[in-house]
Amino acid sequence: MGRRRARRGERAREQEEGALLQGSSGLAVSMCGAELIRVEAAVTAPLSHRAQPGGLVYTLYHSPSTASMAPHILLRELGVPHRLALTDTEAGAQRQPEYLRLNPHARVPTLVDGDTVIYESTAIGLYLCERHPEAGFAPAIGSPLRGDFLKWMIYLTNTVQAELMLYFYTERYVPPAQADALKATAVERAAGMFARIDAHLADRPYLLGEAISAADIYLFMVSRWTRNTARKARDLPHLGALLARVMARPKVREAYAIEGIVEPYY
Repeated sequence: MGRRRARRGERAREQEEGALLQGSSGLAVSMCGAELIRVEAAVTAPLSHRAQPGGLVYTLYHSPSTASMAPHILLRELGVPHRLALTDTEAGAQRQPEYLRLNPHARVPTLVDGDTVIYESTAIGLYLCERHPEAGFAPAIGSPLRGDFLKWMIYLTNTVQAELMLYFYTERYVPPAQADALKATAVERAAGMFARIDAHLADRPYLLGEAISAADIYLFMVSRWTRNTARKARDLPHLGALLARVMARPKVREAYAIEGIVEPYY
C-alpha cells in the first residue's frame, strides 16, 4: 500500500511538471459527432467497431494530453465519424484484459477501424491520412513532398518524443538520485531538436511548406509537452508562430475542449 501511495505521489508531481498523462474528469459528453465514453478500471462500455449505417465509425482509445492528442485532433480535422473511449490510465484501464486484447502493450492511443486495430500515435496518423487522402493531411504517394512528410513523422516520434520520455519518466531509466540530472539533460537535448526545427521553419509556415499536414499536428503535440520545462518550444520565434497557427484552428480548439485542457495550451 505504501508503495502504491508513493507511486501516486510521484505521478502527481510529474503532472505538475507537465507530464504527458493528465487526469481526466470522467465526464461523459457528446460534441460535434464524437461520442465520449468513459473507461474506468476496465473497458466498461460495449462498443461496436463496425461501420454504422451511413458511414464509417472509428473508435479512438485515448487519455487527455497524452500521445493520443495528435490522432484525436486529426480525426476532428478529417471530419470523419468517430467515438472517443476515454481510458483512465491512472486507474489502470490500459492494463485490463479487455484493453490488452486490443493493445497488448498497455498504452494509449489505440484506434479501432472495423476488424483493424492500430496502436502507436504515428502509425494511427499515417493510417488515417491514407484512409482519407482527399483531406490533404499527407502528400500523396509519389509526391515530391512524401519523403519529407515521412521523415518528419518518424523524427518527431522516434527522436523528439523519445527524448521527452526521459524527462517525464526518469524512474524507468535511472535511480532517484540521478533523476534531476537526467531531466536537465533531456530538456537541453530536446531544446536542441526544437531549435533545428525552428530554423527549418524560418522560410515556411509549416514543416512541408505552405500547407498544414499531420506532421504539424504531431509537432504541435510534442511541443506542448515542453510547456512546463525551462526550455519551452513556444519561445522559439518560427516554431512559436506555427504553434499559434495550429492552436487557432477550430478543430484543435474543439479537441482541447473535449479533453478539458486549460492554459498554458502549449
